[in-house]
Amino acid sequence: MEDAPQPSPPINPWSLLAPLSLGFATGSAVRNAMFDTGLRKTNRTHAKVISIGGIMAGGSGKTPVTLDIVRWLVYKLIPLDEWKEGEYPVVMVSRGYGRKSHGVRVVCDGTRVVTSAEEGGDEPVMMANALLHDHRRKVFGVTRGVPVIVAEDRVAGVEEAERRFGAKVVVLDDAFSHRLIARDLDILIINEDLPDWWWRPLPAGRMRESFNSIRRADFIVYSGRKRNPVLRHKIGELLGAHDRSATVYVETDNCSIHGGPKAGQKASLLGKRLVLATGIARPKRFFTSIHNKSVTVIDTFAFPDHAPWTMAQRERVQHRARQLGADAIVITAKDAVKWPDEEFVPPVLVTDVTLRWSPERPHQEHATLEPPPPAANPELLELVRQVWESAGK
Repeated sequence: MEDAPQPSPPINPWSLLAPLSLGFATGSAVRNAMFDTGLRKTNRTHAKVISIGGIMAGGSGKTPVTLDIVRWLVYKLIPLDEWKEGEYPVVMVSRGYGRKSHGVRVVCDGTRVVTSAEEGGDEPVMMANALLHDHRRKVFGVTRGVPVIVAEDRVAGVEEAERRFGAKVVVLDDAFSHRLIARDLDILIINEDLPDWWWRPLPAGRMRESFNSIRRADFIVYSGRKRNPVLRHKIGELLGAHDRSATVYVETDNCSIHGGPKAGQKASLLGKRLVLATGIARPKRFFTSIHNKSVTVIDTFAFPDHAPWTMAQRERVQHRARQLGADAIVITAKDAVKWPDEEFVPPVLVTDVTLRWSPERPHQEHATLEPPPPAANPELLELVRQVWESAGK
């Protein structure tokens, strides 16, 4: 009797993508070597440049960190008398991934959003709205606005910030690998929750560059809910004495109402039956943050990153929420810029994301008697201060 044929072993996706990843890694290494040796030019602008970025393609928590750095500059470091009519010392410049426009576009002129999410990108519009609605924006008759510009060419974006708004410091969103522009402070976000396979070069993994590229960072910001000691040890060995870092924890404790006469009012999730919907790079992270609250999540929808949120997509989520008797639909601020400004049934709530900064403080799920963590990491705040003080010199 012949033995039954044995099933073929499963195909390892890594073995199929390894040649492409090795080719990508080689190309990235050659490109970086050209910048390191001066064969490719790095452009220095008059305005000082702070870059916040990641080494991964996809979400790593860059947006809330970028917003915090801007807020430190605007509300902690720049004196009120530095704010002159028609001039804006701080400007944000972003790539504007997912937008349908090209070239340099002004998303926010410091007083209002002048470009749609479709033309300006969902994240730049979301960040502009967050800054425009900050309660600290107006104080003692001084309005502190922050223009937002999108540009594939970051040098052109910074030059527009200088020409049009008189920028002294430009904060670049997601620009770690954009080496055509020199920066005065390079902040790298490392997400400790990422699975191991993400740490392979594209396309088998998510790394845009080799692990050794982390050496270029002036400061590391660790994000995520879990500490990864192995990863931290490897990065510490790579950076040696220059290893400067902070840890941030993302909090989504509050929500606000989206659209209608109550738009912007705070809303509690406590005890509610919820449908969660989002179009971000790592939806599971958003879903988990809500699941950890005292709520009942009855369904979730994960659309692709930078999803356009068409009427059909919105109606699908709304129909399901009504069908299940949900108390509310919860989306992220990045999604909200693509939802109409109208009242919905059930109501649509937007998560208010805040960061807790700490050098090494362990994450606390519940309130404790310990003093709260600092509103800004002292070491990173000092580096940002140095950039501001050197501006215009």
